[in-house]
Amino acid sequence: VHGLYRQGFNAFVRIRALGDGSAGPVPDPRASRLRSEGCDFTRPGLNLAIDQRGSYGVAGRVEGQLEFTLDSASRIGGDYILEFGEVDSYSPPARLHLRREANEHQQAVARFLSGYVSKEWEAANLREVDAEAATHPTYDAGRLEKCFCLPDVPQQETANDCGFFILAQILLLLQLTPEALRTLAAMSVNAVSQLPWPSQKDVTRRKSRLREALQELFEAADDMLDNDVDSLLRKDAELRKKVQAALWEGSQFSDALRRLAVACAPKRDYTLAELGQMSTKSLRSLCAQRGLLPAGTVERSDLLKVLVPAVVAAQPRCIGDAEVGPTKRPVAGGDEPEAKRSCAPSSPLA
Repeated sequence: VHGLYRQGFNAFVRIRALGDGSAGPVPDPRASRLRSEGCDFTRPGLNLAIDQRGSYGVAGRVEGQLEFTLDSASRIGGDYILEFGEVDSYSPPARLHLRREANEHQQAVARFLSGYVSKEWEAANLREVDAEAATHPTYDAGRLEKCFCLPDVPQQETANDCGFFILAQILLLLQLTPEALRTLAAMSVNAVSQLPWPSQKDVTRRKSRLREALQELFEAADDMLDNDVDSLLRKDAELRKKVQAALWEGSQFSDALRRLAVACAPKRDYTLAELGQMSTKSLRSLCAQRGLLPAGTVERSDLLKVLVPAVVAAQPRCIGDAEVGPTKRPVAGGDEPEAKRSCAPSSPLA
């Protein structure tokens, strides 16, 4: 095996098989199978530069590329097993590992985005800083390339659904609060890959619902003699509900992100003093990371109310003036020493 790479939901394996004829012809590459995540993918397409299988006593040589069609939910990175030819005709099977690395096109996109963000950064600083100032903060144009994130997400199975995949992912991100979006941006590649990103089946269903919503809009435009979408949605509440239903299918994604953030967040304990010194924005972010963010508009006191029981380390409890703990034995020849009071200090949050 000379190489393994993925393009969308297709896996390409470059091979070269040689036989001396002592065991017959080289196995038929069309019978090969590729195993990934417990699934077998068979009947590969062939693109062979050399196809001389040979026979008994005649050497054979097969060289070229196998193309396997996987499903859209198959992860790109990870382990693969290639069984070349018919079952048990070749052993041991080749074990392959594919790492996620940015290709040339993705690197070019990162450079383009870096240049765009750099120009926006400069324009924003020129508005805020005195125009006559000789210096202003500069943007690191290579920053995006350094923090490139390539999670394993479902791939399209058609040649014309790329825009719908991007739209479906954008609609999921629009569900998130600013705190949840920052939490997502700080997650590792493996954590992001575990989220329920849209598959080909989801995108196909989304296309159907968008088509129905567009049909409703065209019919409403004809009935009201108005081609302004915003005006149509304001006038017809039922039409607005139908369009919203085509764009949103529930909070499954945001719920999954909240659960994953809770599982991945370091379980550090805080003191009451540390919570008291944190800004309200930091308290909201901590609530989002721990899956404790209350719904709706919340005050600082509401954030502290849910955080204190969950993140503040337990303090020694006191009963009267005696510390809860092992009972001390009386000292011989004298009275029992007076128990010292050991209670938590008064709360700085009060």
